[in-house]
Amino acid sequence: RAIEIKLPNRFDPVFHVRDWGRGITPENMRTVYVNYGVSTKRDSNEQTGGFGLGSKTPWSYTDSFTVTSITEEGDHNVKRQYAAYIDETNRGKLSLITSEPTSEHTGLTVAVGCKPGDIETFAMWTKYIMSWWKVRPVIVGDQIDWPTFEYQYEGDDWFIIKNTDRGYNSYSSVHNEMSLDSPMVLLDEIPYPIDKRSIEQSVKDSDKKELTNAILRLPIKIKFGVGDVGIIASREGLDYGQQKTIDGIVKRVGTIVDGFTEQCEQQVKDCKNLWEAYTKYIGEIKPQLG
Repeated sequence: RAIEIKLPNRFDPVFHVRDWGRGITPENMRTVYVNYGVSTKRDSNEQTGGFGLGSKTPWSYTDSFTVTSITEEGDHNVKRQYAAYIDETNRGKLSLITSEPTSEHTGLTVAVGCKPGDIETFAMWTKYIMSWWKVRPVIVGDQIDWPTFEYQYEGDDWFIIKNTDRGYNSYSSVHNEMSLDSPMVLLDEIPYPIDKRSIEQSVKDSDKKELTNAILRLPIKIKFGVGDVGIIASREGLDYGQQKTIDGIVKRVGTIVDGFTEQCEQQVKDCKNLWEAYTKYIGEIKPQLG
């Protein structure tokens, strides 16, 4: 079941995320939300997370937020609402506000008050991050015009977008690396721009470096699973200090070359005559090759 995201608006400036899992029990709630490094996903590579930082993310934006947990207890569900806040000693605290039986589905809701002027920013980043998800969230409170992507070239774990969705690419005016024209890693469907300079500086073999640079000049999106490449603790970027990040991208580039070349050649072969092949190459293939 898709998660629910409520976007802030002028009448209700609150952003919330709601899932439909088992919720968090009272015994685990205080530990997970107050102690750094604690995570319910630490021992699994099958789930996104594990650093024990995601639950504390709201504190990077605000000094207080609410967490609502609905758990199954016996033959009924219990809904508990907590206030998370920074106290006078500058430490994170969690206080139970209400606890009551409910017929609502189990799960967790985290709600954050939006600062004046940030309403559009919340919507922008929601669209940027989640446009790549196969199962996109249910949006309430506002609406998002999700982009549609047409693939020009694709393999099992990579693709190049044919069309340029202006609604998506408009972000590049503020964040250039967010452009569709930039190479990205999609790590468990989360987009991470590829730092081409870090890759180039780390690859010593001249042939591999040339090949990698050529592929990363393309607006290519490369898919990885959790644990295949390293990410920094804040989860805001890839960790190029981990060799598996460099090796993972370079190795994947090597497998992409054959598939990309084969598809380019097939496009030319499918042309009805030499002129059509020439215009196909000049108009579509060559611009992709830079």
